[in-house]
Amino acid sequence: MSEIQSKVLIVKPTIAMLGNTRTDEEITEEVHDREHMAKEAGRYVKNLYPPAYLRHIGKIAGEARKWHKTQTICSSFGDMLPTVLFEKYQFRINGFIDQFNSTPRSTWSVSNSGSRCLPRRCPGPVMWWWIISARKS
Repeated sequence: MSEIQSKVLIVKPTIAMLGNTRTDEEITEEVHDREHMAKEAGRYVKNLYPPAYLRHIGKIAGEARKWHKTQTICSSFGDMLPTVLFEKYQFRINGFIDQFNSTPRSTWSVSNSGSRCLPRRCPGPVMWWWIISARKS
């Protein structure tokens, strides 16, 4: 094992967030018919979840990304984290992950479109980090 392989870890952050918009086919068709527009003339979208909820988790995700960049070195095979910083890094990232994943679903159970999404059935956002030890294959 080379010296670099024993002193760094490869870290690959992953943040999966909800898509918040969907094309409203009914309104799109209605406007196109009423205004005699071609189908390609435009489309109308609706928000599926309250924007305030997505702003909150987006802010957490942004803070996590920003902090991650201050602790790692970017490389072509992933972000390198010095092993001496691993415990501090893991503690802080776990805090971001817990905060992100535990955002109460009750804050977004009713969408702006008026449709109801039951909290236990709504897909939630997920944040996780891959920490890979650099090893020879």
